[in-house]
Amino acid sequence: MKQAEAVDEEEDKRYGRDRHGEELPEELQRRETRIARIQEAKKALEERAREKAKNEDEDSKEAKPERRHSTTLRIPSLAS
Repeated sequence: MKQAEAVDEEEDKRYGRDRHGEELPEELQRRETRIARIQEAKKALEERAREKAKNEDEDSKEAKPERRHSTTLRIPSLAS
């Protein structure tokens, strides 16, 4: 029991008497600001994915050698 009281006292010092340390940060507590932050993060992730795909596409083009068409060598007949 003394250990639980000690933990409670430590948490009260760290987070405040009415808090538990699990609360959302101030900017995420309101729905509107939370949605805005999520949209910003989503936009940043999508941009990063586009850049990665673009770079991978450019890398794959550089890695592939040019394809050459094979041609048939025609040798004239000696029996004419």
